[in-house]
Amino acid sequence: DHLSIVEEIRSSSDVLQLIRKFEKVALTEKHAGGYQTAWLLLRSMLPNMQNPVNGALGAQIHLCRQYQTYIINQVKSASLKGQDVSIAIQYSSGLAQHIASFVKLSSGSNASVWEVLYYCLRCGDANAAKA
Repeated sequence: DHLSIVEEIRSSSDVLQLIRKFEKVALTEKHAGGYQTAWLLLRSMLPNMQNPVNGALGAQIHLCRQYQTYIINQVKSASLKGQDVSIAIQYSSGLAQHIASFVKLSSGSNASVWEVLYYCLRCGDANAAKA
C-alpha cells in the first residue's frame, strides 16, 4: 500500500531495511507498474551510490537500456501486426536498423541520418550511431 510505504520512509532510520521493504513491494506488485519501474532504476543506482556521479551514470545506463527495449518492442509488435518496418538504408548495427524502422513507424517516412543518430545516442549506443 502506497500510504504505508510513505509513512515508513518518514519514520525509518534504517536505510537498508527500507530498501528491502521497497524491493518486496515492487516485486510483489501485481502489474508491472510504478513501483517495479522505480525499483529497477534504484537497483541500477545502488551499487554506485558512494559516488554521486557513478550513481547518476547507473541511472543513465538503466534509462538508455529501457528506451532500447521500448524501441525494439515497438518494431517487433508492428512487424507481428503486418505493418511495413522495412527501411531504405541497411545499417551495420541491429539497433540502428530497429531505430530506422521505429522512426518510419512514428513519422511514416524513412529516417534521416540525424534521426538515427539522435535515437542511437538516446539509447546510449554511440557505436550504433556510427553505423
